Amino acid sequence: MILKDGASLEGAQSALLDGLAKLDALWKTHGMELVVTSGMDGKHMTGSLHYKGLAADLRFPLRDEIKATLGPDWDVVWEKDHLHVELDRKQPDR
Repeated sequence: MILKDGASLEGAQSALLDGLAKLDALWKTHGMELVVTSGMDGKHMTGSLHYKGLAADLRFPLRDEIKATLGPDWDVVWEKDHLHVELDRKQPDR
């Protein structure tokens, strides 16, 4: 996994880091390197899960495979120039 210059995962929650590790493995199966373009850094919309350490922006759209890899508690959104993934649990942890 590569962090784009200026991107930071410092302070990210372990669930996000675990998800990114899974995606890194997925990217490698395609012979690519996962590039995180934003984590805890940058400007995001009000209420964004980036600010809670639960979201990251990525390069390379493998959207369907990402959703299958991460599971139903994750939202995967293609934005103008990057892919946004966030842990958005539909039910509280038990």
